[in-house]
Amino acid sequence: MDKPTRICSRCEDEFPLDAKHFYRNRATKNGFHSSCKPCQKERMRETYGMKVGDLKVKASTFRAAKKGRPEALAELKRLNVTAIWNGREMVRL
Repeated sequence: MDKPTRICSRCEDEFPLDAKHFYRNRATKNGFHSSCKPCQKERMRETYGMKVGDLKVKASTFRAAKKGRPEALAELKRLNVTAIWNGREMVRL
């Protein structure tokens, strides 16, 4: 018997319905997202407006800013970040 397939909701290509091609999603009946992995990654980049390489740099910049390091605070201001979460409340820069 052939494996079940699914058509990606974004690129409309057909893929086998498995974890190699689709991310898991318990909320759906078949347990997988409606878009394929490459399309899902692209959507996340569009949603968060970051490139993959920038994610670690930005996270480390936030951690340094929480500790009050001036170079990190300057970098966040350059990126137009107006406030950061310090664990209890939003702190304006």
